[in-house]
Amino acid sequence: MRKKLHITRYNKTRNWAIWANEELLAVTVYRKGAQAVLDYIYTLTQNTINTMSNTKTTAAATTATNNADFDPTIIKAVNGEGKTIRIKFDPLGVSVCYNLKGKWCAHEIYNQPLPELVAEGVFTIEDEDSQKTYAKYFNAGKKDRRSKAKRSKTKKQKKSEAVVEVEQDEQPAATIEETPQIEAAEEAAAAEINEEVEAALWLEIEEAREAEQLAEVTMEAQDEEAAEADEESAESAVEEPESNERVTDVEPTAEAPAQESAAEAAQPEEAPSKLSTYNLKKAGQAPMSLTPGSDDIKLEPGDQLIRIYKRRMIEVEVTENGYKWNGETYPTLTHISWKAAGYQISGNTFFGLPSKPRNKA
Repeated sequence: MRKKLHITRYNKTRNWAIWANEELLAVTVYRKGAQAVLDYIYTLTQNTINTMSNTKTTAAATTATNNADFDPTIIKAVNGEGKTIRIKFDPLGVSVCYNLKGKWCAHEIYNQPLPELVAEGVFTIEDEDSQKTYAKYFNAGKKDRRSKAKRSKTKKQKKSEAVVEVEQDEQPAATIEETPQIEAAEEAAAAEINEEVEAALWLEIEEAREAEQLAEVTMEAQDEEAAEADEESAESAVEEPESNERVTDVEPTAEAPAQESAAEAAQPEEAPSKLSTYNLKKAGQAPMSLTPGSDDIKLEPGDQLIRIYKRRMIEVEVTENGYKWNGETYPTLTHISWKAAGYQISGNTFFGLPSKPRNKA
């Protein structure tokens, strides 16, 4: 019966247990103690191997024990869970270490030889170097135990197979002579196919060129027709009388003077060329130019202030109640200057009058 030694927690406690299959061997407080017990068991197993000589084991184990210098060897393998592990094997048992690197630590121990465990599917050796090592210790030295009759029979079979191979090699020699003719026929057929393909391609190219030439001819004809149409329309326009010419020999009617006066009234009033920018017109006198900032100007009812601003003439009449402009009366000139200029500016400054002195505190 195969025995598997391994370490686990003991009943979900802080202690550690050493098991042989399902049988409890020992309980330790620390994991190192359990590992020490497992290593000691493994050491005892090695000593037993060295002292045993006539133990009946499998053929692989017997071959290994016959070697006096056999030492435990470590290889890589895959366990049943698909995990890669390290195995240290000897003729009678196997120890397993889950750590692939570092110090060796026997996590599990089996009391069966490695070939039996591999045959049962417990371990699988996939690494190439490990397979060579396994073959060296368990497959080397196997003798051919077949009888002489079987060995001679196999030799005869090999000879007959060799004769058949020679005959098969001679048969293609006859067909080699026929191959040049076949190759020549195949080359001729391929050449014909290439010529047909080339002819078809040239035909497509010529058709494409003819289509392009036809398109160019049609485009030129359309351009010529459009040019002729433009010339005809230009000639017809020259022959037609000009209907948009201004008629100058029409006799004036009675309504004409009224229309002219309305048009003149609609046009903006332009400033006379004799007026300056700032002007003052006294009652019954001609307009006189003002010098901005002069102190000897006094306004009286009936006076007119004339300001030339952006080619417009702004006329303001001085009244007893204020200043009249565009039919409306304003209390100050500043109201008028803001509307006329479009921005905030003093009325006296806008019309060239002296600014009012500010009261001193």
